[in-house]
Amino acid sequence: MHKFKSELNKIDDVYQIKIDVPFQVKFVCCYILKINGKNVLIDAGFNSPAWRKIFLQQINSIGLNIEDIDVCIITHNHLDHIGLIQEFKRKNPNLEIVMHDITNKTLKWETDKSNTEEIEKEAIEISIKMKNYGLSEEERLRIVQFFTYWPKLRNYQIPDKIVHDDDKLLNDLEIIWTPGHSFGHICIFDAKRKYLFSGDHILSRITPHIGNFVIPDFLAAEYANYNFNNVLEQYLQSLDRIDSLNPNPRKSGILWL
Repeated sequence: MHKFKSELNKIDDVYQIKIDVPFQVKFVCCYILKINGKNVLIDAGFNSPAWRKIFLQQINSIGLNIEDIDVCIITHNHLDHIGLIQEFKRKNPNLEIVMHDITNKTLKWETDKSNTEEIEKEAIEISIKMKNYGLSEEERLRIVQFFTYWPKLRNYQIPDKIVHDDDKLLNDLEIIWTPGHSFGHICIFDAKRKYLFSGDHILSRITPHIGNFVIPDFLAAEYANYNFNNVLEQYLQSLDRIDSLNPNPRKSGILWL
């Protein structure tokens, strides 16, 4: 069994809960802050009994329970950011789950078992394109396995609120659509304090994975202006946009990412 390590850091009234995950990214961070009297949780972590136990212990240590969280904002649809979303909602029916339109539609589609064949077909098409860039046949098959395996581990929770680019939450939090790491990825910007919560868009020690997305045809058609053939360009444009916000990148040794 994986033994998870954790840290709890604080700046002003913002708590960073940093807990190991059992794959290469090493750890994931969730954040709790108070905005206009509301307790806001950014991201829902990783779904495993040991991880959940540590997370709940950490929020208890700051005097909170899941029932005290008013809003949970999901930055993107990956396993280590949505893991406990269903359990949180079950324990706290009043919790407002917030996610981007694309994240909602992608999660709903990829967790629907009736779409398994379509997902595999999309994964094969992507892997063939990637093979043209020099991947071996063994690596191509691993790509197909990757894109078809991970959706089976994800949970879908109907969100209470759908957001889009430039929306505001609780008057003070700005939603910034930042495609690149995932198609529906968002950053959350506290403009008053210049705090940026960047999910996996910006990481402290490594460059995030930038790559192709397995998405349904209807969503690709809906976002036809997005350049799916050059995801790296979209990511770099997203970085430029974040840079223009001039966020505080570091305070007291903690990266707000």
